[in-house]
Amino acid sequence: MDNFFLKIMNAKKYIFLYFFIIFTIKNNAQSTLYFGGQRFLDAIFEVEVLENIKYGENLTYKGEKQELFLDFYQPKKDTLDKRPLIILAYPGAFLAGSKKNGLIRTLALQFAKFGYTVASIDYRRGFGKEKNEQARGKATVLRATQDMKAAVRFFRKDAETENKFRIDPNFIVVGGSSAGALLALQAAYLKDTVDFKCLDYKALGGFEGKSGNEGYSSKVQGVISLSGVIGDTTWIGKGDAPLLIMHGDQDYFVPFRHGKIEMKVGFFISFFIPKVPEVETFGALPISIRAKNVGLDYVFHIFENKGHCPFDKFMYPKTYSKEEDIVINYMRNFLYNQYKNPEIKQFRTDIGYMNKVFVHEIKKGEDITIELPDKYLRSIKVIIRDGNNKKKYVEKKLKSENGVFILKNNLKSGKYILKIQWEEFRKRIYFEI
Repeated sequence: MDNFFLKIMNAKKYIFLYFFIIFTIKNNAQSTLYFGGQRFLDAIFEVEVLENIKYGENLTYKGEKQELFLDFYQPKKDTLDKRPLIILAYPGAFLAGSKKNGLIRTLALQFAKFGYTVASIDYRRGFGKEKNEQARGKATVLRATQDMKAAVRFFRKDAETENKFRIDPNFIVVGGSSAGALLALQAAYLKDTVDFKCLDYKALGGFEGKSGNEGYSSKVQGVISLSGVIGDTTWIGKGDAPLLIMHGDQDYFVPFRHGKIEMKVGFFISFFIPKVPEVETFGALPISIRAKNVGLDYVFHIFENKGHCPFDKFMYPKTYSKEEDIVINYMRNFLYNQYKNPEIKQFRTDIGYMNKVFVHEIKKGEDITIELPDKYLRSIKVIIRDGNNKKKYVEKKLKSENGVFILKNNLKSGKYILKIQWEEFRKRIYFEI
């Protein structure tokens, strides 16, 4: 009898040991992905990009068929079954641009590292031949809005069928910059009950459009407007999608208050760039007032004394970086608070790029250690410029497996400026010797 109980006890011990080993292996596997960070708040993933995925098609203002494509950014080696989705649209005044836009690509890479899935979409551009200027502008916006709604439906359709992209159909956020923000706002708040004046929108396919994936919902759970406007603030109602609004209060192109979009170009340039219709719009300030009045959950940030898209390298090549980091922080906090709905709302400003120096104090004879917060970052470019001779500089590429880079210190005594560039678009001045 004693031997019988002893065998049972030994069996229990081995069973316990078995599950302990499995549990430990599972947790260790997870920790190799996370590096101690928190999903949706820290850059804990590498990124995988799936390019040129067709999500729909429709007719241009010329009546020609246009296929619509998107690039899909997702956390690499991610095991989560359902991931929140952000759909972004690029700027360009409905005249130029692409889903490879620098700002949009930077945001997509960053938020895929945080653990979101991100889609950067193409959409139809160009102004038609409507006689009324307001109608011409509204028709252009409507076509692009229909495309964004088709992208939302595309992912909901996939979630219910193939589930290739493993998105959470209950949390889809739309956003964009300038023209991209404009169409995101309309995609979220335009409804069949809206009085869309001076345009036969039903003849153009209605607010949903015919860009594909019919039968699925285009409703969104959040909106991100970066220097965007809306046709009428009364479109925003109680219970609508939460909203993040960011806008420069000295915007010379897209009104911060109430006014007309005005794209002023020189006389000779006007021969090459079509005139943008001066459509009446409502900017961030009246949008925020409307959101407050109807009880909408919203966040509003003003770039004080700043013009159009101060966070965009194309618009402000020398000063954009700080504002770009502010955008990333506001987006990160807004999305986390909406998706996770914590008791205490997050407002972190520690993505690691804002106002911080990562180059250690340089001492004579010692190599230079460069630390970046993204432990998945594998390579950077360092530009060493002679402080007394701006034309004299050296470029070096460094590689690392843990976000720590070592630069051999072969510098003579003197003043230098170190610049660090990574991920194609991000560049900072970090240190002066």
